[in-house]
Amino acid sequence: MRLILTKQAKVVLPGIRDLCQMYETRLKRFYDIDCIEQKSAPSKASKSNASNPGILTVALDEKGATWTSRDLATKLQSWADDPRVKSVRFVVGDAHGLSQDVRDSADFTWGLSPLTLQGDLAWLILWEQVYRAVTLNKGIPYHHD
Repeated sequence: MRLILTKQAKVVLPGIRDLCQMYETRLKRFYDIDCIEQKSAPSKASKSNASNPGILTVALDEKGATWTSRDLATKLQSWADDPRVKSVRFVVGDAHGLSQDVRDSADFTWGLSPLTLQGDLAWLILWEQVYRAVTLNKGIPYHHD
């Protein structure tokens, strides 16, 4: 399975990109990873999952369902075990969040926190939580209950 982490804006806070690259390097031991920073939101054609069978999309939005780290780990494992799922794409919005089109076309909407997070911080938290979920699934001692 491939993991696609997409940010609909460029990282601007100092140090965030380096931290995300650290998690990307760690995750590459387990999954194919695509890290995409876009200058602007994608066109409508690229937002639709109908044209991309096998790609499951998770939109990150403060109004989305809250998942624990273990919830995310369980979801990631179930997606990895599902032969219909070839890729899981996580999408973080720009300074104004995600468009309604992106939220509507997503398979899941995940709220990292009820707080409004600055986009670069949400991006870093996404990387860390995906890494944490993978280590939980692989039995690597990173997460502590």
